[in-house]
Amino acid sequence: MNLGAIYRWETDRAQGHEKRFKYHIFICDDVDGNHVFVYINSMDWYKDHKILKANYDFLEYDSFIGCNAVERYTPKAFGSCNPELKGQLSDDDMKALRNAIIAAETMATGDMNLVCKALAAIL
Repeated sequence: MNLGAIYRWETDRAQGHEKRFKYHIFICDDVDGNHVFVYINSMDWYKDHKILKANYDFLEYDSFIGCNAVERYTPKAFGSCNPELKGQLSDDDMKALRNAIIAAETMATGDMNLVCKALAAIL
């Protein structure tokens, strides 16, 4: 998987929902071999990074990349989700996402370091 790859699948991990389809952006693998993702949300939860529908033809509306938490999937769990590759986050949005995560100061420190280090590869 590539940094910034955008997938969509049905998940029961989205807060406040039993099950729903969500866009996930692949960031990297962690030290345990889990795939690390951030969500694309329909609304800004708190200092999230806005992305424009005009730049991503699969989006139905302007959306927000969550800057508060990551979601981890084992390779087996990821494979069983039937992920559908929808697109690729632009380099400009990856740079802006890194800056937004740092500015928000809401992600757990270890996760923030992992994500920002991965995103720094495009700087």
